[in-house]
Amino acid sequence: SGNQETNAIKTIFNGTNIAAQASIEENLIQSYIGRVTYDFAGKYLLNASMRRDGLSIWAPGHKYANFPAISAGWRIDQEDFLKGSKIISEMKLRGGYGVTGINPSSLGNYPYIAPLLRNTTYPFNNQQDLANGVFTNRIANNELEWETTKQLNVGLDLGFLENKITVVAEYFKRRTDNMLLDIPTSPSIGFNQFGTSANIGSMSNTGMELQLGYYKRTGDFKWNVTGLVSRIRNNVNELVTASSSIVSGGDPDFGGGGILTNTVVGRPIQSFYGYIVEGIFQNAAEVAAAPAQNRNTANPNAPQTAPGDLRFKDLNGDKVINNDDRTFLGSFLPDFTYSLNYSASFKNLDLSVFFQGVQGNKLFNGTRILTGGMQRLFNAGTEVLNAWTPSSTNTDMPRAISGDPNGNVRPSTRWIEDGSFLRLKNLSVGYNMPLSTMQSLGKGFSKLRIYVSAQNLFTVTKYKGFDPEIGSRNGTITNGIDYGQYPTARLFQLGIQAGF
Repeated sequence: SGNQETNAIKTIFNGTNIAAQASIEENLIQSYIGRVTYDFAGKYLLNASMRRDGLSIWAPGHKYANFPAISAGWRIDQEDFLKGSKIISEMKLRGGYGVTGINPSSLGNYPYIAPLLRNTTYPFNNQQDLANGVFTNRIANNELEWETTKQLNVGLDLGFLENKITVVAEYFKRRTDNMLLDIPTSPSIGFNQFGTSANIGSMSNTGMELQLGYYKRTGDFKWNVTGLVSRIRNNVNELVTASSSIVSGGDPDFGGGGILTNTVVGRPIQSFYGYIVEGIFQNAAEVAAAPAQNRNTANPNAPQTAPGDLRFKDLNGDKVINNDDRTFLGSFLPDFTYSLNYSASFKNLDLSVFFQGVQGNKLFNGTRILTGGMQRLFNAGTEVLNAWTPSSTNTDMPRAISGDPNGNVRPSTRWIEDGSFLRLKNLSVGYNMPLSTMQSLGKGFSKLRIYVSAQNLFTVTKYKGFDPEIGSRNGTITNGIDYGQYPTARLFQLGIQAGF
């Protein structure tokens, strides 16, 4: 390398046939933080903080934002009218409000800039010779700024009978504004990128949690049990416009390429979207009397709806089944989640059990499309053996027909299932060696425990797929869509814990 003004520039001398490419990117965050705490007589608690963050990835003039937070608590059990109570051992009322900002790594270091790209050509003066040039493939956004979340929490902590019985109740509301989403741009503008990032969305989550516990801390047999129930409601408040929507899905192997989810204002994020199935056509008269699904009157011999096909609901009453008859089919978000944690010990034996579950959520079983949709001529599941035939009509499996002219595989209630489940998440049993036994094994042992544990031991569910605990495959708006993700493994462990 030569003598350069900066080490970031590298020069190679006397080289031939060299091809190299490099890039340098930077980002910077600068923060100022202050906090004040106040405690009066152990009864009245106050905590206030302020942070000012500056992040280089935001547009000029929008890089800095303030994020305040405040919380307060009142220990009611320390008041004179409750001190010495034999029933109420703890009572605390608390609340807090705060604002936080997101630092997204997915946006890159310069999301507000429309970069210049190479490797393009342009003709001048109607000449065949093309000149090399640069171009930009998206619209810059010089107002890109922080995505902010405002959260309110109010809680009550109770303890009875020297905290043998505990109750924790909490209400929270979280609202995220300036959500970063892509705004679609018309192809006529001339850009080959679909959209540009902008602060255009708003979403709220409101919920309650209730936790109950019992603790037995005396005697040879000690045990405790804690149960938790949580309920959250999600709502999309704003998008680009009141009528905007964000759709997801479209995989040709899942639902014939039709969209699977739809996010609109006034509903939970990423709601399942499609048609309602009302049964199977049993004869030609039913097909003729029903709203037209795939009917070719000009060519009756063309593939079209026939007995054995699914009957889809005509939601708008126009006697035609088309995209206007799609509707919202449920959410991957459950009505409530719950868990139960039990721990016990008897002398040198110990036991812990943890259950978790969800109730009321929906799942889109995409694996059933592959095994039961009959859109391919291979790798079908055994359920297709129950396909409708004129001599076997007592089934919910439509007819087997090449090309699927009726679109029986389209996204519909046929693939929506109840995703509720109860799972034994963890089970552990252990034995602590007595001191006399450890001494007989040799000097130096202070603790010796042998244990066996299991994870995901069993699951109770009506879901027909591999695993009802489904995450997201491609981004954040494919939650609850089963693309055949590998199921949660069942694990067994045998171990020894030793202390010296």
